[in-house]
Amino acid sequence: MDNKVFYRNFQFDRTKLDKETRSIELSLSSNTPVKQYWETMILLHGKANVDLSQLNSALLSHDASKIIGKYENKQLKKDQLRATLIFDDDELGNFAMAKVESGSLQGASVAFTVQKFKRLEEGEESEGYKGPIYIATKWTPYEASLTPIPADSTVGIGRDLSQSLDGIEIEYSENHINQTREDKDMDEKEVKTLIEQTVKDMVPEIVKAAVPEVRSIMEEEAKPRMKIETEVLQDLLGRAGAISLELKSKVSDMAVVESKTEQEITKVILDAATGDTDADDHGDGSDDGTGTRDTKKAKAHATIGSFEQVEDDAFFSGLSKPAMFPM
Repeated sequence: MDNKVFYRNFQFDRTKLDKETRSIELSLSSNTPVKQYWETMILLHGKANVDLSQLNSALLSHDASKIIGKYENKQLKKDQLRATLIFDDDELGNFAMAKVESGSLQGASVAFTVQKFKRLEEGEESEGYKGPIYIATKWTPYEASLTPIPADSTVGIGRDLSQSLDGIEIEYSENHINQTREDKDMDEKEVKTLIEQTVKDMVPEIVKAAVPEVRSIMEEEAKPRMKIETEVLQDLLGRAGAISLELKSKVSDMAVVESKTEQEITKVILDAATGDTDADDHGDGSDDGTGTRDTKKAKAHATIGSFEQVEDDAFFSGLSKPAMFPM
């Protein structure tokens, strides 16, 4: 059977068997509370609650191959479902009727499905019932059998305890819905608070861990950037080193620390190579009136505008004998 099929069992009075009409009136369900494994269940028996369209054939012990008769005069009254079983006039029908007469069959068991429950929580009340309880407000009996097992209407049979509520619509009270909503809101607030507190606690550690890296980045960004290519710098350092170690050190500082351009560094090396300084030939800061210093400087710069114009051998010879440079 499907796990959404429930059962109710009742014991009937066999003395009500009418052999002439081959019939017996049975009570197939009532509003007696039945304990399920998940909660107590009650069946409502109003016309709007029960669909009787499926309750037709009577079986023997829920065996679909053993039809013993049919149900007529199905009624909902006094919180009960009652129906009259008419035994078939055949071997199986006669067998079942004889068993009822002898007392071998004295129980009725109805199989039904529930389409909708109304859930009452502790302290809630509806339809004259108090929670906690499940009230079946829409259900369908679809088969009822005669069984040899006497019914215990207070607890049902063992398989009643293994049913699932999956797929069944459940109506909750407004109080339950509001409480659930409040609980959900509370859970969301607690989670949000927990996240905020966790982040707050983590921030100092994150900042502390990031400080060295941030400082390193800031220091790196604050450093001057060389304006010349490394290969060009190597060439300039080589030429300056040929003149003096002091000049080589100065060129390195100009390129790396002061971010001077190639043109500016080249000018310094040229001035050092040609002996050109800010002082005049007399070394007293004055000109001799002939313009010798300016003329000499202009010629040197005009003649050697870039070291790319001078062969290496000529350049190094000129360092020891400046007169070799063309003037």
